[in-house]
Formats: sequence, structure tokens, C-alpha cells
Amino acid sequence: MKTGKILVTHLPLIDNDWIIHFAQFTALFEQLHNQQLSPMLQRKLIKQLIRLHYQARQRLTHYQKIILTAFRHITLARFAATNKHPLKAKHRLLHGLKIYFGQMSKAPASIMVDALPLLIHFGETGLIREIYQVLMTRSLLDDHSHHRLNQLQENKFIIENIRLLIAQLATAKATISPDPQRAYCIYQTILRDYPYNTEAHLGRINSLLIMQKITHPEINSSLQKIKKMPLASPLLEWFTQLQRQIKDQQSMIYD
Repeated sequence: MKTGKILVTHLPLIDNDWIIHFAQFTALFEQLHNQQLSPMLQRKLIKQLIRLHYQARQRLTHYQKIILTAFRHITLARFAATNKHPLKAKHRLLHGLKIYFGQMSKAPASIMVDALPLLIHFGETGLIREIYQVLMTRSLLDDHSHHRLNQLQENKFIIENIRLLIAQLATAKATISPDPQRAYCIYQTILRDYPYNTEAHLGRINSLLIMQKITHPEINSSLQKIKKMPLASPLLEWFTQLQRQIKDQQSMIYD
């Protein structure tokens, strides 16, 4: 914590190196947090980290505060996932990224690489693809981002699983209209491995609506995992469309 206080007091603010220093410090802090066996001590550490973030904000410009807020949400999402609060973690994660939806090239590399492990965990393939494409166009990555990215790329198992997930989602999406029952079964398989995957929940709802199963309990189950989540296009448009269909089918039942 003394190191953190020195960091926020003397944080170099001339260029974007400040967020890299913050990310490096947070990575060390995260290791310390995960070594603690006491949940109470873990919570105390997180409160101290949040305090450091607010102290840093006092020296930042408006634009830099936006970056730090995004980074803070992603950091807290990682802690929430570690403490087995998946919905809270996913909400924090997407909330941290939402200002970069559709313009990910504007995000600092530190934010993207720190978000990637959780995006992979939740199976959010659209954002994974977008971030990876942006990172591959960067001619030079800072040491922190380079290290994080190497850790992921060295795990061939994770990469193959994501490729399989992308293929499964594409197959299911193409199958919804001609064979909603088959699409539903594919989405169920995906949700066993990625229970919080946004696209799979949307696809499951879509399949059930086509089969005229508006009262199926899994529709509400999926809605609960999607509602209030910041969503990027095209998932946001899909969700909006499904909400209209649900409303229309419900009105037909009650009329």
C-alpha cells in the first residue's frame, strides 16, 4: 500500500505510461489478494485499492479519469470472478468496456489485455475477436500487455476452445430459423460450458420463441442473465428485437 500511495502521488501523467504503471501495480496487488485465505482481509485490500484509485483521480484529466474508471471496473470484475460472483463480474467487465464498444482501437492495450481472460471465461466471442484484431495491429505493446497476451497465447487449450465455441455459435445461429429445436439443443450444449454466454442465451430465447414456447422457464432464466448488462452490437440489436417478440407473444396470450 505504501508503494501504491507513492505511485498515485508521483504518477507520470504526460503520456499514456501512467495506465501501464497502474496496470503493473494492479497485477502485483492481485497476486497478493489471491494469496489471502481470509475473505475479510481480501475485502479490506480491495477497499484500499479503490481508495488508491480515487486518490489517483484527483491528479488526472477528464479523459484520463474515463480510462481509469474503465480499468477499475475491469479490475473489480477480476476480483468478483475470483470470489465466485459471476454475474457481478460479468456486469463489471462489460461496464468497463462499454465506452469502447464499436471503437475498441481507442482503448489502451492495458485495458484490453486485462479484460481478455474474463471475456474468454464468459465466452464473449465478439469482444474477444474485436480486441484480438486491435492488439494484432499494434506495432509495439508495453511489457505488461505483452506478458498478459503471451500467457493467453501459450495456452493452446483455451485458444482451441474459443475456436470451437465460435464454430458452435455460428452453426446454432444459422440453424435457428430452419430447425429451432436443433438450434436450442446446440445452445444448451454451449451453456453447459459457458453458462453466462450472452449470445447463447439470446439464441436459446430466439429458438424457444420460434417454437412458440413463450412460457418456458428458460426464457426468464436467460433474461435474468442478460438484463442490465451493457451489450455491444450486434447483440444489443438482437436483444432489443427479442424483447419486442416476447412482448408481442405475451400480449397474444393475455388478449
